[in-house]
Formats: sequence, C-alpha cells, structure tokens
Amino acid sequence: MIEYLTAIVFTGAGSVILAASAIAAIRGFGSKAWPRTDAVVIVSCVVQPRDTEGGRLYKVNIRYRFVVAESETVGTRVYFGDWLELPFSVVANRLARRFPVGSHVTVSYNCERPEDSVLETGFHMSVLYGTALGGVFVWLGLLVILKG
Repeated sequence: MIEYLTAIVFTGAGSVILAASAIAAIRGFGSKAWPRTDAVVIVSCVVQPRDTEGGRLYKVNIRYRFVVAESETVGTRVYFGDWLELPFSVVANRLARRFPVGSHVTVSYNCERPEDSVLETGFHMSVLYGTALGGVFVWLGLLVILKG
C-alpha cells in the first residue's frame, strides 16, 4: 500500500514538473513577440534556497527596474524556466555575472501585465532539465504501479 502511495506521489510530482516545463517553453516562445524597453538591474546574486540531505541547490536572484506607461515595475524573471533550482552553481553564477547590479538591460514585457516580464525570450535549455526530472519521476511512479 505504501508503495502505491509513493508511486502516486512520484507520478503526480513528475506530472506537475512536466506541465510547468511545457508552460515555460510555450510562454518563452510567446514572449518573443512582446514589446521591449530598457531596464536597470537592481539585485543580482546567487542564493541557496534550501539544503537537501547534505547537498545544496542553487538559484539566481535577479531583479530589474523598468518603466512602462509612466509606471515603474520590478521584474524578477531572467527566462521562462528559471524557477528550477539546480544542484550545481555554474548556471546561477554565470547569470549573476552576466547581469551585474547597475547594468542596463533590455526587458520584454507582457502589455496586459508589465510585471510579467523576461530578460531572455524564447526557449531555454534549463526547461529540458525540468522535462527530464519530471519524466524520471513519472517513469518511476508508473514502474512501481505497473510492477505491483
């Protein structure tokens, strides 16, 4: 019985990760058509949101300020899919170095909700990490269910 509950949790978590990755890919491609404006980076650092049994996960924290229709907005998204926390710091460090505090950047934003903004439009390879992780979770969950 516990095996089935674990399998259901794995399959459910994997499905959520797969769905989030698909949404990130779709929104990334859609953001290519958004208008652009200038922004200034106000925060740029690498954070370690939580420890995982002796390991660490890394994520970049970038905030940028821009003005749309005389209203100042702060954005936090570098690319669609940047929510993924990785067990290695290379990606987060590279992004923090690429977008240092005070640097001038170009931001793409959603006309209907300017706070829905992004520095890099299109598909980003990190979405593949989420897809692979979600796929493994679903596969393991289904394996246990079908085995039992």
